[in-house]
Amino acid sequence: GTGLTALKPYAAEVFGRRAIYIAPDRDGTVEDDFWYWSDRRDGNLITDYLTQRESVQTAQKDFLRAVKRYGEVLMLGKLHNVFFAVESDNPRRPFVQRELPTGMYRGPVSHHSVVEADSKLFWMGQASAYSCDRFGEITDIAGAFIRDIIEGLDDDRREFIVGTFDA
Repeated sequence: GTGLTALKPYAAEVFGRRAIYIAPDRDGTVEDDFWYWSDRRDGNLITDYLTQRESVQTAQKDFLRAVKRYGEVLMLGKLHNVFFAVESDNPRRPFVQRELPTGMYRGPVSHHSVVEADSKLFWMGQASAYSCDRFGEITDIAGAFIRDIIEGLDDDRREFIVGTFDA
């Protein structure tokens, strides 16, 4: 099987009693449109890397930037796309995913920009901040003042944005 020595993920999360790896470098090949899941019997073992994965390939050719467990849902984010995945009863395909209606630049800019608070997910997008509920409803939450600050940020540094929540 492929263990963590051969699979270097961009980011990881635990969901459905499995390790989830996004956009991994697998033996020198970066697979930025895929997310992988481990076996249940071994937290980091992937028995077959060709079947233990899902594609989130889109027309924009952006890479998978974020993964966040959100209760019974796994959120996967690209700059222009957001996906929800849930567990299924099929042992060969343990997850079912769907793409949420987002729009250009409404997905997360980085893995660390996504936080959960008040029963919602929040993240920084390319030009605004967004929230999402469990039904997949995405809302622009930034006012004009915040939007001006966001637009002034250096594009090359946006991937280093970190989200926090102050209770």
